[in-house]
Amino acid sequence: MNDPITKPEVYRALKQLINVIIGRDYAEATKNLARYPSERIKECHKICITAQAASFGNQEKSAQIQRKIDSLNSLYALARLAEEVEWD
Repeated sequence: MNDPITKPEVYRALKQLINVIIGRDYAEATKNLARYPSERIKECHKICITAQAASFGNQEKSAQIQRKIDSLNSLYALARLAEEVEWD
């Protein structure tokens, strides 16, 4: 656990977190971007925004989607950081 972290490990962790946050359906819809976490997160964000608009009037569903959006925003910051690191 004290070994330096590698880029593939970070990307694998991001992929797992994305899948947990967005759920199976969205994961399937964006699996073509699995190797590009930032792009996948942006695409998931678009899907969530569309779903949120469709859930207008259903406060519970809208709140659930908003939590996904908030989590995706946090993951996007981590994905961008992972892209900016100069990996050995």
